[in-house]
Amino acid sequence: MSYLVVPGSFSPKCPLYVKNDFPTNVHSISYCKCNFMCEFCFFKYYKNTNKYINYSAEQFELLVNQLLSKGKMFKFTGGEPTLNKNLIRDLYIVKKAGGECFLDTNGSSPQIIKQLLELKLISLFGISLKGLSASEATKRSGIDNQGICWDNVIKSMSLISENSSCNLIVTYVCYDNFNLEKLIGFSKILENFNNVYLKINNFQPNLDHPTPGLLPKDPTDLRQIIKLFLKDYPSWKNRITLVDGPKAVSDIKEVIWM
Repeated sequence: MSYLVVPGSFSPKCPLYVKNDFPTNVHSISYCKCNFMCEFCFFKYYKNTNKYINYSAEQFELLVNQLLSKGKMFKFTGGEPTLNKNLIRDLYIVKKAGGECFLDTNGSSPQIIKQLLELKLISLFGISLKGLSASEATKRSGIDNQGICWDNVIKSMSLISENSSCNLIVTYVCYDNFNLEKLIGFSKILENFNNVYLKINNFQPNLDHPTPGLLPKDPTDLRQIIKLFLKDYPSWKNRITLVDGPKAVSDIKEVIWM
């Protein structure tokens, strides 16, 4: 398998893990392939980089043991990690060494999610919801297949939610047209799921590869929208995370808990 491994490059975006005194940084294990072409994602520009390395099982085990001295949390991300045929093997390597596994996925492969849940290999799942409707998800994901980019994602979320042994962070990327109505719509999608946290990523333009027509929401306006939402929907208090800049990816102090 080909991985781009960056030690301690992610901060946990779930308040539960911060409160439980987990380390503030997570090792990123990024897989080299993805089945989506999301309009807001940088991966499509860098997936052919020569920084991805092919690791044998023995090499990966050695790497994991080296990284454990710097932290026990490993975030399998991408690309799309469920496309990796060696994912389960590599998760076992981390667990055997005493590490903790997170999984960032687009949710398109519920059959893999079900298997991971049955094997109890993941402590925290992150799913990026590509839209607040099937049509929006189809447009944003870059694939003309509602079954994969919407139906499968909702099914994956349901499977994780039904499992009491792990938590779920659902992310939505917002643009300058984000408003209170959209946030309420996001919460309505999630209200029937258990152990779920809502994460809002304010779109971050890629200066090297700009995407015409996509702009971030004004940070002050975005915070005000969330505050108004929490006033009317207090059950979401302490369950919303705002990522409003690139520094929040790795610096826990830059993550905004609301």
